[in-house]
Amino acid sequence: MTDREFRASDLTRKTCEILHEATIAPIILTNHGKPRHVVMSVEEYERLKSARTLHKAFKTDELPQDLRDELLSGIDAQLDDDH
Repeated sequence: MTDREFRASDLTRKTCEILHEATIAPIILTNHGKPRHVVMSVEEYERLKSARTLHKAFKTDELPQDLRDELLSGIDAQLDDDH
């Protein structure tokens, strides 16, 4: 589903419509034609917030041992499959 866009000035005239649409999909609010804010349901916000905690980046020398072992095992399995 494509995100709907409204002008920030629409907030005063179309509040109910914007809030209703935001329960279906995030709404982008623009100011002078540029995206500035997003209105979304609490459920979508919570989903995004929890998904963010699942993704972490590490420098290779900072990688926890269990993740390092899993990574090396995956690389070895991939190399074995290629031969």
